[in-house]
Amino acid sequence: MNKDYLTKPPVIEISQLSQYFQQGQTRLEILKDVSLKITAGEMVGLVGPSGSGKSTLLHLAGLLERPSGGKIIYMGQDCGVDDRSSANETASS
Repeated sequence: MNKDYLTKPPVIEISQLSQYFQQGQTRLEILKDVSLKITAGEMVGLVGPSGSGKSTLLHLAGLLERPSGGKIIYMGQDCGVDDRSSANETASS
């Protein structure tokens, strides 16, 4: 098995990502302190029970939603709240 991806820089790096929603007085935590790195050529599966936050994580990683906390770095670029449009331009080039 070729493991060249182990020496490459990550395409996406997620650090301490959190997502929650407020329902009245109740705070509903969807994701809490999720961290991962994915490099080019690496195959990744995302599995878990219904309601565990898989779709939310993918929406956040794809910059479709804004996280409540944490950091997303795409191809070396920090995708903070103000950097979403430039990150999308990087992804499409």
